[in-house]
Amino acid sequence: MKNDEKRNGCGISRREFIAGAAALGAAGMMGAFDAAFAAMAPIPDGIAPEVPTVFPANKGRFRILAVTDLHFHLNHLVDMQTVKEVGEMVAKFEPDIVIPTGDVWHENPEGRGLEYCRYSCEQFAKLKKPWAYVWGNHDKADDYDKAHKMIRNAPHSLYRGDAADGNYRIRVSAAEGGPALWNLIVLNDSRGGMRQEQLDWLKAESTAIREETPAPPPAFAFFHIPIRQYEDLAKSGKAKGVKYENVCHEEGTSDALAAFRDSGFLKGVFCGHDHVNNYFGEMEGVRLEYVRSTGHGGYGANLVPKGGTVIDMNLETGEFRTIVVFADGKTWSPKKLIG
Repeated sequence: MKNDEKRNGCGISRREFIAGAAALGAAGMMGAFDAAFAAMAPIPDGIAPEVPTVFPANKGRFRILAVTDLHFHLNHLVDMQTVKEVGEMVAKFEPDIVIPTGDVWHENPEGRGLEYCRYSCEQFAKLKKPWAYVWGNHDKADDYDKAHKMIRNAPHSLYRGDAADGNYRIRVSAAEGGPALWNLIVLNDSRGGMRQEQLDWLKAESTAIREETPAPPPAFAFFHIPIRQYEDLAKSGKAKGVKYENVCHEEGTSDALAAFRDSGFLKGVFCGHDHVNNYFGEMEGVRLEYVRSTGHGGYGANLVPKGGTVIDMNLETGEFRTIVVFADGKTWSPKKLIG
């Protein structure tokens, strides 16, 4: 069975979703956000990589709400349902940061990708929480330089991928000027899966982390397209969650897991892309996890209800746990792999 075909009764497949998505375009909803962007200082070309810092609301603990595959089409009813549910999850679970792991908007119809990008930034700005954007394969625009700067300049955005093709790092620190207690690493694997260029960047960033902190704190990595070993994990019998489609790694390199392991501090990696896969497990000391698909503009809601993934970190012990969450406040912790 191919990655994009129907499986186990799913009402719409990846292939059908991509083929039919163009019909969902609608009039844009821009408001006064253009003026807000225009008023911000532009980011100069050729800037040095910057590592922003985010702070926990509660001492010793830090919470991430990861969402994925929102697929904004500028369709009022579909998008507003997604926006409403993300807002409700933020209100109920009170994360310190929100991380959308790719496919925030959908394609570049009639050259409107930047309009879709701007709309997406507006929705995250309304949450009034720090947020960190991850590129997905459907996040497209005619001018990526403008898109990079638009996302970076958006209110509450911690995006710094404009300096390194979508790759960047965020420190979690207890106080301004304090040491990193955890690192959040974003990799841009949106162009065909994880490639050597992303692993080279990770190796260089790992060197920078060790120079900054000789005994590096734990770290997570976030990207959109799963690495090949997600399929191996499912076959191992050690995974927990749901799996209703083959892992669509887009021919990414098989060397990724070894690079994550050899960093010595990556505790877990989180991805999206496959809307009806939401499972986790450990391989070679690294936790591999799918974020729960979130957007009603994407496929699979009839099989895997839309939601998000909360990641709770203990900044003192380096331990963490994850749980699937929903807009109504309910949660789900899988006991075995289903699919």
